[in-house]
Amino acid sequence: MNRLIITLCSVLLMLAQGVYAQSNSAKIDFERGMKAYHNKNYEAAVSHLTKAAFGGVTEAYEPLIDIYADGEYDGSGKGNYRVALSWTVQAINKYFEDGGYNAQLAATCMMYYDPLCFLTGDYQEAIDHGIKSAGTSISPYLLTQIAASYLKLGDTKNANEWLKKAKTLAKKYDEALSIHTANAIISKMYFDKKNYSKALEYSEEAVLEGKVPLAAYVYGASRIKTNNSPSFGKQWVEAAAKYDYNGIYEINCFEDEIKQYWESIKDITF
Repeated sequence: MNRLIITLCSVLLMLAQGVYAQSNSAKIDFERGMKAYHNKNYEAAVSHLTKAAFGGVTEAYEPLIDIYADGEYDGSGKGNYRVALSWTVQAINKYFEDGGYNAQLAATCMMYYDPLCFLTGDYQEAIDHGIKSAGTSISPYLLTQIAASYLKLGDTKNANEWLKKAKTLAKKYDEALSIHTANAIISKMYFDKKNYSKALEYSEEAVLEGKVPLAAYVYGASRIKTNNSPSFGKQWVEAAAKYDYNGIYEINCFEDEIKQYWESIKDITF
């Protein structure tokens, strides 16, 4: 009996030592990954942080998401939003597996999930999950993102409602960029209706002060459509088409349309 107990204890000790070694190895990988990340050695950072995440180090998820969302994984600067979203989903699963008590991991999931759904084109999920978050969110950007998602799905009524909410909240917190972003989306709605005077009205400040690329497109294209200094308008369209999106907090779901329009006018002399 004692021999059996001793044998069982030996086995448990070996298992415990194995778990400890695995955990310790994951922590070392995390430290090495973060060092590589801060030194901008992103290939090494991804390798170490991936091992750390699979080893149970929850702090590894956020830098991994950042690396893929910002396009640092291959130095292109072009975000791989699908991979970034997959890491976010893994972080959400880990959060629930661990009992839902990790506040830092919860914050990471909340920060990235909605924007990445939006950027991967899952507009309905961006709306559905975004509305659930909107009750506790104080982010005007989230509300403009919901509005843009509705617009992409052709629902201008709901898009307008959420734009009103976004502007009200942005004014409350004095977030000028969110106001400019909301006005850029409004200008796009007028542009689609071929109300170019209103499109110019809402896009002008959003492009000149807010530097919102969508507003630059609407502003430039509206000038071309109305023959109001079209050569000047062409410059704004070009700037919008060649804009280098960086990060997840930008409304770039109209990028393909902007580039297609630029291709259609770039050889025209006004």
